[in-house]
Amino acid sequence: MKTSIPFTLVTLLICVILSGCGPSQAELDATSTQIAANIFATQTAQAPTATPTFTPSPTATATSTSTPTPTPTNTPTPTLTPTPGLSSVALTQDDFPVGFEAMPAEELRNLEQNYPEGASAFGFAENMDSQSVIGILFPCSPCSTQAEQTVFDKMLPLSIQSMEIALGADKNPMNLPGLDDIGEARAGITSVDKEGAHPMRWDIAVFRRSEVVMVLIVAYPDGDKPFLPIVKLARLLDERIKKFLADNWTDNPKVLFQDDFSDTSSGWDRINETEGVNDYVDDGYRIFVNKQDWYKWGNPGLNFTDVIIDVDAKKIAGPEENDYGVICRYKDEDNFYFFTIGSDGYYGVSRMSNGEESLVGMDQLEFNDTAINLGDASNHIRAKCVGDKLTLTVNGTVLADVKDANIASGDVGLIAGTYDEPGADILFDNFTVAQP
Repeated sequence: MKTSIPFTLVTLLICVILSGCGPSQAELDATSTQIAANIFATQTAQAPTATPTFTPSPTATATSTSTPTPTPTNTPTPTLTPTPGLSSVALTQDDFPVGFEAMPAEELRNLEQNYPEGASAFGFAENMDSQSVIGILFPCSPCSTQAEQTVFDKMLPLSIQSMEIALGADKNPMNLPGLDDIGEARAGITSVDKEGAHPMRWDIAVFRRSEVVMVLIVAYPDGDKPFLPIVKLARLLDERIKKFLADNWTDNPKVLFQDDFSDTSSGWDRINETEGVNDYVDDGYRIFVNKQDWYKWGNPGLNFTDVIIDVDAKKIAGPEENDYGVICRYKDEDNFYFFTIGSDGYYGVSRMSNGEESLVGMDQLEFNDTAINLGDASNHIRAKCVGDKLTLTVNGTVLADVKDANIASGDVGLIAGTYDEPGADILFDNFTVAQP
């Protein structure tokens, strides 16, 4: 028994996903039903925690020293886009057990041509037991902001509803379990094609992480277990997408200032006091906060208006309940913006105004343990301060996109804070300030 490659089904699903920029839902439903009828007609003879309050009191001030002030550079950096590299995320032969063979490259290329530029398709089949896996990764072009991502995410359940209509009631479509911790938004169904002598089960999942969308299909004889369950494959792909997004950014404009902290005279505050430490350590910049409900920060002594700030950061000691991140538009110790995450998965965008701290665009710290690597793991933090827009992105995922126009310009910096327990110890590296 030999299964055919479900290219038409993949095409159908992605057309539905992208429907927000195309035909109406009614038109898509009608088209989907017809395509699905054709699909299954041709398959017949083929086989088978409670939220913490925002309590740190950032009254600890990092006092500038007489170290030289660094001169911003104007080194142009080539623009990077993630789409050419999506093939590095795709499943490969090494991900499958013996017996699976790659689907013809020409057919996969033909599939890619139907979708946005930069799409990468993959497919593998095990003919003896009639099992196949096919998927396609593609860039979500209208997903560059949190608002756009929200609109796109709302379409995913609609796409699944359309798939249910397309598959037909006789296919018994049901929600696919086990996807809750995959991607930032996800949907899935499982259904059975009972036509023919060998009923086939189709598991279909689609999820989005940042600006990358993944569609995955696993087909196998109903009643059998797939060699590789779709949830396991989706989780593997999600981890690869997270790494890919951390390494490849959609925009990497002209660099204004950068520091890998290998030069201890590059101008950052160096302080050792009872409340903690700011200093260069192990080719990084360390902020140790030795007091509860306290913030410490450091600045290089620069001045910018609109910036994109990137840094790698990780907890090297101390409690999970902490804050660490970046500063923009630092006027003085009483006026600046700061973007923080915690080792426990909480995050926020905040403003210090005349010495009073408040969150911007949110009532309390929010939680996301999918985008934020917890515990001692490293996180890539990006903050955009452009006009009145303040955007926090972590490991390629936009977490907050808020507005505030109180502070127009100032220095940049790094910050760490504690809550009930002192001892937060954070190491920063690869600090970059770029022009939007």
